[in-house]
Amino acid sequence: CFRKGWDAMQFVLLIYMAVFVPFRVGLEVPAVGGWYVFELAVDAFFLLDIALNFFTAYEDPNPDVIRAISDPKLIAINYMKTWFFIDLLGSFPVDFIMRVSQGKLKCSMDDSMSYLENCLLVDDDVMQTGQLLRMFKVLRLVRLLKLLRLFRVGRLMERYQEEMCGVMKYIPLVKQLFTMLFLGHICGCMFYFFSNKEFRNALEVELVRNGTLTPWMESHFGGELGSNTTHPEFDPLYRYVTSIYWVFQTMTTVGYGDIPCTTIMERLFAMCVMVIGTFYFSFIIGSVSNMVNSMQREAELKEEKMEQVKAFVKESRLPSKLRRMILAFFRKQNIRLYNTRSILLEVPFEL
Repeated sequence: CFRKGWDAMQFVLLIYMAVFVPFRVGLEVPAVGGWYVFELAVDAFFLLDIALNFFTAYEDPNPDVIRAISDPKLIAINYMKTWFFIDLLGSFPVDFIMRVSQGKLKCSMDDSMSYLENCLLVDDDVMQTGQLLRMFKVLRLVRLLKLLRLFRVGRLMERYQEEMCGVMKYIPLVKQLFTMLFLGHICGCMFYFFSNKEFRNALEVELVRNGTLTPWMESHFGGELGSNTTHPEFDPLYRYVTSIYWVFQTMTTVGYGDIPCTTIMERLFAMCVMVIGTFYFSFIIGSVSNMVNSMQREAELKEEKMEQVKAFVKESRLPSKLRRMILAFFRKQNIRLYNTRSILLEVPFEL
């Protein structure tokens, strides 16, 4: 019971992390105040989960044996061989270490201060050199290591698949839907991230300065968050929706052209999104087609059975009343996708 409650909380926190980690990194909206304390608690939760996994029994991999292995030594060896290092890497407190090293941990927890002005602004010596600032921004991408925690979702689904057998046939379709949404979400956040002025080369900076080149961030928002001079300030949510809009029209090869890629970095990222979209949507079309066919398998078998019965009553020249009764009988029958006898013969004797 405790483990089920713990896993349910873990699933909710994984959804939160899948949404907010790319958003905070891509749009540079770090957690502050109560939100940062909450995210520290989330990091502590996943570190504690690693410790808990050393005491969680697992199923014997031997297909002929139905039992749970609860020996702590065997559990530790199995966990170390499988998911331990991925879990540890995904739970590494990168953001916490960065703030401590910069001496900005205390002000991160004080939401009464102006976060952007007084807390986590880049140091002046870094601001003086564009290359250092670019390196500083790239280092922030290390925080995406937290997304390795999403591997836990598959393990949670596998752990409770027997309890979800009633809806298991819909799980692959839901999985594909959420994978598509997550892919668009992270690509949208990264598109905004790489559209920042720090990723423009010297020529592009000069062209933007003299008005020859107008990147989409300037034309739509008047610049980056907090640097607006020609438009009313657009909040991060508005900017996020615009980036997501560009990603999905690019991934689906619609390409309205209202958000053009003008810099080298934007074009390189756009090409990556096009390649990802081409492969993924080709894959998802085939997968969805197979899933829909498998969901309709029972109806297809029943239709095939009814065609056989119709052919039988037609060739047998049965009386009209008897023919209707036979057809009505078979129409009410449920078609099983399994053979009861063959399955019982495969069940282990001890069960």
